[in-house]
Amino acid sequence: MKNRVVLKTNIMISLIIATGFLLISAIYYRISYNVALEHIEQVSDLTSENIYQQILVILDKPVDVSAIMANNTLLRGFLLQESDRLSREEHTETLQKYLQRYQSAYGYNEVFLVSFQTGHFHSYDGEDQFLSQEDLKKKLYFQDLSNTDKDYIMYVESDESAEAGNRTTLYVISKIPDSDGTLLGVVGIGVPVDQFQTLIQEYNKEFGVNVSLLDSEGIIQISSDYMRHEKVNVLEASGRNGSIWQSVLDWEEDGAGGFWELGTTGQKQTYMVVRYLPDIEWHLVVEQNMDDLLSGLRSQMAVIMAVFFIILLLVLIVVIGTVQSFDRQIVAITAAHEQERQAIFIKATNQLFEDIYEVDITNNRPANLASEAYFARMGVPEGMSFGESLPIIAKKRFREEFRQGYLDAFSPENVLKAFQNGEGSIRYECMATNDEKNYYWIRVIGELIVSEKDGTLHMLVYRENIEKEKQQEYRLLTKSLT
Repeated sequence: MKNRVVLKTNIMISLIIATGFLLISAIYYRISYNVALEHIEQVSDLTSENIYQQILVILDKPVDVSAIMANNTLLRGFLLQESDRLSREEHTETLQKYLQRYQSAYGYNEVFLVSFQTGHFHSYDGEDQFLSQEDLKKKLYFQDLSNTDKDYIMYVESDESAEAGNRTTLYVISKIPDSDGTLLGVVGIGVPVDQFQTLIQEYNKEFGVNVSLLDSEGIIQISSDYMRHEKVNVLEASGRNGSIWQSVLDWEEDGAGGFWELGTTGQKQTYMVVRYLPDIEWHLVVEQNMDDLLSGLRSQMAVIMAVFFIILLLVLIVVIGTVQSFDRQIVAITAAHEQERQAIFIKATNQLFEDIYEVDITNNRPANLASEAYFARMGVPEGMSFGESLPIIAKKRFREEFRQGYLDAFSPENVLKAFQNGEGSIRYECMATNDEKNYYWIRVIGELIVSEKDGTLHMLVYRENIEKEKQQEYRLLTKSLT
């Protein structure tokens, strides 16, 4: 029977703890998952903003430089007079030195000048050439500059020759207008795009994000893994959601756009932030995958589950031990209480008279000479009633906070009331002293007895030292709470 009770108790405790743990774990996982989503979105948004601003800085610099060159009064004068000076060698050398100065100062791949009047193509490296009007009209920058109100255009071009080593260059072409608006020519700067890839790789390493620059058709121009000449199209990449990527490529707003790509289970898998770069018609895309965060979260949950089962096992061991200990204590206490009534007079016989006295409750006085002697030792004046002597005893023998409780428990009125209610004894636990300095726990027990001689109600009072019992009780209580 006891084993079944212990088993049911363990099952109930296990179910309660397991249910609470599972609920808390589910809430923790959901909160952690949502926090992970917010973290990915925040990191991706901030990373996208930072890269975007740094790219603008990289793009703005050659624009500013080309604008300075295009608005150079001396350069305009050279172009206006180039028909007359073209035959002069110093004219070509002067322009070449001018272009070389900018190329060496900024490390550009290319710096050139084109005169629309003569078709002369001047390069910083001296590799000049002449272009006919038909050849000029075929040039991409000539067509684009003719169709735009902007002072410059940008475009990217790759040189896949072995000599160039698949070099990719960003060109900034600025108009050189005359005072009446006539287009005299253009000045061009070629910026190496390697610095874009270096920037992207730094963010990939530091924040664990994939960054790529795509053209309007979805071709990866630059990323941490690919360059323009590799012709990788995100719309055709295996395992990727084409509709999401099409939405990314359709984004041409001023701000950032956020898109979640779902996994095979329908759960959010990859977060993408896109920004449009209208000058070069590219899309900056920052991606971050949930796999690493989810893997870490699952590892944490596995550790938590292992710790939970260990804790549950320890709890069951403690509960079983505590229940069995209390069972033994209850059995012992019950047996002791059953024997207590029978041993009252045996204990009284074995004790000195100062530890036991008898009171005539009906007449409110000590019942015999021994009791009168005890009251006298406590400082009670001779002839004083039992009820009047209680405060004197309480003040002499008990600590202050227990005195009123003692008076309430053993007053003649309370004793009579307890007897009328069918109670056979009165008990009160308090701290007492023999020297008014050192206190210890005692149990004051008053056994109610009806005198066979005259039918009056008597109370046999004795003290029991329970200091060790209290200490044991405190230890058990502390152990149980722990």
